Amino acid sequence: MARFLRSRRGLSLIELAVVLAIMGVLAAIVVPNVGGFLGTGQEQSYTGDKRTLQTAVNGSRTDSNNVGNKYPTEANFLLKGAAGTNCGGTGIGTPSDTCKSWIDIDVLVNGSGTVPGGFLQSTDAMKSADKAKNTTATQKNSGSYGWYVDSSGIVQSGYGTDNTTGFQSVYP
Repeated sequence: MARFLRSRRGLSLIELAVVLAIMGVLAAIVVPNVGGFLGTGQEQSYTGDKRTLQTAVNGSRTDSNNVGNKYPTEANFLLKGAAGTNCGGTGIGTPSDTCKSWIDIDVLVNGSGTVPGGFLQSTDAMKSADKAKNTTATQKNSGSYGWYVDSSGIVQSGYGTDNTTGFQSVYP
């Protein structure tokens, strides 16, 4: 037995080539499948956050204590002026220099004035919110999407370089 082990000191070039070929085939099968799962997970997370925000926005706006049925946007709560003065009087629409329609996450959590909160459990509930746009989102800059309410009252998202301009819509 010892003589047999002494004569074989390693793998031959052919054996090594076969092992590498098998590993290459396995990698070619596994890598695309794992990549597909990651993309699907991101889209499902996005869809879940959008659905949660839409429910919270609708609940906040239609609450009986919300005088004027104000949307929970920065135009209506952070600017401290007349409600929605920079968004056609409603506080909703495509975000721009004159329309701060980004959702005020803190209003959905804590309320503001006569508008009750409790529609989201905490500002950390929306990990996908970009703090540069949704300024009252979680204190971590981990979010990717700026959530806003469009002119139809539907929650949409965008991302870009600053608080108001240069954003693009995300997913349909």
